[in-house]
Amino acid sequence: MRLVPSLLFALIAATSPARAAEPLRVLFIGNSYTFVNNVPALLEAVAAQQGASVDTDMLVAPAATLDDFVEAETVLERLARERWDAVVLQELGGHLACLASGERPRPTPCAASIAAHRKLAKLARAGGAQVIVFGTWSMTDGVQGLVSKGSRRVAGQVGAKLADVGWMLDRARKRDPALALFHPDRHLQPTGSVLAAIALWQALSGRSVSAVPFHAEVPVWPGAAFSLRRYVSEQTRRLPEPETLAIDLSAAQVEILAAAAKLD
Repeated sequence: MRLVPSLLFALIAATSPARAAEPLRVLFIGNSYTFVNNVPALLEAVAAQQGASVDTDMLVAPAATLDDFVEAETVLERLARERWDAVVLQELGGHLACLASGERPRPTPCAASIAAHRKLAKLARAGGAQVIVFGTWSMTDGVQGLVSKGSRRVAGQVGAKLADVGWMLDRARKRDPALALFHPDRHLQPTGSVLAAIALWQALSGRSVSAVPFHAEVPVWPGAAFSLRRYVSEQTRRLPEPETLAIDLSAAQVEILAAAAKLD
């Protein structure tokens, strides 16, 4: 019998050692907000520090929208025949702010995003996966509220959990303005990506993280031209050798990130 992730975590103490070691399989679909600093690998590191095992892969391309993945029918075919424990949907940064608008009819990109979320979520759930919306961020004053509102709406419409990373980054900045969370180009610095991984872990497992020192070494491919039709794990022969990104955070820094990622 296939266990949904929530049951798997609830029963982990009662399982045999072999079963307990079986990792949760998580697929990310998104763009550079996912692959910069390798958020999927950071999720694996966060889970490992909490005593759990997660295996990830990603379908990503620079500046891709979820509608681009729907148009690439290979993605739909793979979701239809493959089995994942969770699928993470990450839309183009700030794109979902359109859902907070009362404009009717909705702009074409907005309508396409809603339709893409629905189609991908439906296929993921049909394969037994839970669906998580990876909420993005805006560094423009007054816009994050719109992005978060749109993210909540689309998550509700497609029956997904929401990891509202943009809102959580705002909370972290307010708790400690000295934290280096963003690059000038709006991509996350490594500390910000760890916060994203913590938020996704919480959505996936329903468990918070311990405020202990964090260390991870993850592969990254700066400037790589990923194909949105193939998993990154299948593209290693055509990609340059990855660089290793080492991240070290103190217990105090992790405590700030965990507090910012905690759902009230």
